[in-house]
Amino acid sequence: MTEPACPTCGRALGPGSGGCPSCGHRPPAHDRRAVQGGGDLPSGEGRPLDAPGEPAVPAGAPSDDWRLWEKRASALERSGDPEGAIASYRRLLELNPDNGPACVIALRNLAAVLFNLGRFAESGEAFERLSELEPEVDAHLAHARDAFINARDRGRALALARRLMDREPDDVDNLLRTGDLLCARGELNEALLCYERAVMLRPDDASAWVRRGDAECLAGRAQEGFACYEQALAADIREARAWAHKGVALDSLDRPDEAVDCLRRASELAPEDDEVRLSLGEVLYKLGHFSEALEVFSSVSARRPDSALVWLRIGDCHHALSRDQLALDAYERSLAHDPDSAEGWLKKAVAMFRLGRYPEALAAADRSIERDFRSDFALYIKSAVHFTLGDMGRSLEMAERAVAINPQNRDAARLAQLSRTRHRHGDGAPVITEVFVVLNDGRLLAHASRHPDQTADELLVTGMLTAIRRFIKDSFRLTDVEELGMLEIGHMKILIEQWKSIFSAVVVSGEEPPGLRREMRRMLVGIFDRYHELLRSWDGDVGRLDGIASEASRLLA
Repeated sequence: MTEPACPTCGRALGPGSGGCPSCGHRPPAHDRRAVQGGGDLPSGEGRPLDAPGEPAVPAGAPSDDWRLWEKRASALERSGDPEGAIASYRRLLELNPDNGPACVIALRNLAAVLFNLGRFAESGEAFERLSELEPEVDAHLAHARDAFINARDRGRALALARRLMDREPDDVDNLLRTGDLLCARGELNEALLCYERAVMLRPDDASAWVRRGDAECLAGRAQEGFACYEQALAADIREARAWAHKGVALDSLDRPDEAVDCLRRASELAPEDDEVRLSLGEVLYKLGHFSEALEVFSSVSARRPDSALVWLRIGDCHHALSRDQLALDAYERSLAHDPDSAEGWLKKAVAMFRLGRYPEALAAADRSIERDFRSDFALYIKSAVHFTLGDMGRSLEMAERAVAINPQNRDAARLAQLSRTRHRHGDGAPVITEVFVVLNDGRLLAHASRHPDQTADELLVTGMLTAIRRFIKDSFRLTDVEELGMLEIGHMKILIEQWKSIFSAVVVSGEEPPGLRREMRRMLVGIFDRYHELLRSWDGDVGRLDGIASEASRLLA
């Protein structure tokens, strides 16, 4: 059964709910005048239908007596048989087509039962018919609008909201719902007019200010949106959505540190709001706080284990922390829930590449391209794999295709140039191109490149790092440290040195420069002396190790 959602704030109402726990909105209620005796309708003996001893339908009663069908519907509903009640209400309406009071009350009860069962489109139809029978009752239009909102029929919902606005232009709740529907259709200017009138009529409504701020941000006016969120917080300092959306606006204004503070406050006020926590995790990730972002995303995954997006973000955090196998595991869980995600296959390809599983990386990149044939980055991944394997012809082909799709892809353009040069002329004169410092468990401590402004080759660098990690892993089986020396993969020559728990790896084209290994060892000794205490409990945050990158860069001089 589909659980009804509040049309005002989107939170679940729950079948039979007396109202939204967040904003106070109340779903349509049953009309019980017909079943309590008195009112506009006769009700048998004039006593409640649930009186002891009274059957739902007396034996031998005529099947065309609408009063008995009304009794039956009420009794079935009370006994927990809503489907039977619906059938009885429909039969009553067939037997009483004159649209009298009995028809009105039957429609009210039918519409409410349908709504609470999650059959929103049918409920909306019933409320619309009610509005024709009682055109003076605005609530029928409002309930029909809410039912069609839940049915995701925004066109009919908007038409009803506009009819209601023509009748009651100062109905703030309808103004807000109308604005929401217009926003969903991308009609932002008209939506803003609704929100502006709503906050003018109800300036202390924090929710109205939040909605207006959202529309301003969607229209590309983050500064105006930020001001609206400030107004919302002035109206209610504990409005979690205002804190959350203010944080998102600050992030878009390139003020991520302030954004994190706002999102933390929102998370404290609404600890079960996963959207808030997802936004917090996104900004923490952007700031490079990967471990904390991972904690946030993991807490969301505990409540939403089937969310492909959450597992993608968990994978991204593991990727940033150089936990390649954990990243791959997370991406595969994401794809299990969304196998058609081009992004999921793309990130799986990157994880496979980092693990040195090159054929599988190519296959995953192909799956991404099948779902997004203009994915220049997937082609770039394929180019990087071929480059790492020394197949310059295929690398050049893939890189050129990537550039043809996206001429702004500078990484692919540089890779095409490198592939073309190596394909035609070989490696050329000896040059130190990359320096890595790696912990003995394989985590990267620092990386320095001869061309930091053209960092190509993040994937190429990853290929080198994968080879280095494998080399380090294999080295633990050696008894003589002097056996560590040079690693070759494809066109690359990688010199390896070790001191205590850290390794340095230098990528060289051509012959080994004299004295280079001595300098590598000297660098490692200095790094270990300075950082060995920190490295014992290092959490993967490279921001705490800035000095190591500086040491690595000296080898490029």
